[in-house]
Amino acid sequence: MAKGSTNRIDELLASVTTDLMGDGQGALQDNSIRVERLLLEMVRPDPVQPRRVLPESIHLRFHNNHVTPTQALRELVQIVQIAARQRGRPFNSVIELLPNADEEREEETAVTLSPEEQLLHDLVNLAVTIRDDGQVNPLTVVDVSQGVTRLFRIETGERRYWATWLLRDFIPNYTG
Repeated sequence: MAKGSTNRIDELLASVTTDLMGDGQGALQDNSIRVERLLLEMVRPDPVQPRRVLPESIHLRFHNNHVTPTQALRELVQIVQIAARQRGRPFNSVIELLPNADEEREEETAVTLSPEEQLLHDLVNLAVTIRDDGQVNPLTVVDVSQGVTRLFRIETGERRYWATWLLRDFIPNYTG
């Protein structure tokens, strides 16, 4: 290669970059981190996320689009209601899973929850916290839109996603 040819390649690369990206400001800013309000319906958990929130059977049916988020949570609630009823702790509303302050002190060591009960208890607790204090830590999502359909995949915050659905569809008097 001739000594002057490297300068020619550098000039060609510089011109291609300028032609494709303009001055570089607009195209690069489009990939920056932004905080936006998104419709909950436009957001989906990552199906291959190793840390699962829902039990495996519900998880698979949800990600195969056989059930909606509300239906998936309804199935979870029904599973927990059966488990709780078998252990002598029936409930009608998910809000009943949260003990009041006096009961919590008395029963702290006495009650051992099943894994399903613990999962729903934690989600309801998170939902009530979001209701009372707001969404302190937002979900982190990636835009996976195709064509005109806007869709975002959750990178972090799947528990907050499910707690928000619980809050919206299962906790009475929520107006947020």
